[in-house]
Amino acid sequence: EIDHAQLSFAVASYFRTGEENQLRPGHFPSHQLSIGNDKVSLVKRLTIEGLVNETVSAVELSIRRDASFCTNVPLLISVFEKLMVDETSHSLLAWSSVYWLAFQDENLL
Repeated sequence: EIDHAQLSFAVASYFRTGEENQLRPGHFPSHQLSIGNDKVSLVKRLTIEGLVNETVSAVELSIRRDASFCTNVPLLISVFEKLMVDETSHSLLAWSSVYWLAFQDENLL
């Protein structure tokens, strides 16, 4: 995800005009990550964040990548390609994980 942010800032900086071309991230708020062993919660989160969000993101980026060919901006084309491949990989991992969990316990579905 850090790579995704860096690529996004590179694209934003490319299109920015003015004295300061290079955009940089501001303060990132602190957050917490909780890890448990509740399989039902895991499947719910994987469904929302992986099966839905990552899959939709991969499809959107595929459309954006295809549309970016009209821009003749190589940076834009390559960034959308990289992000699309990454999001597709994330989506496939989520689908594989839910499949594996369901194979372990069909009551999870």
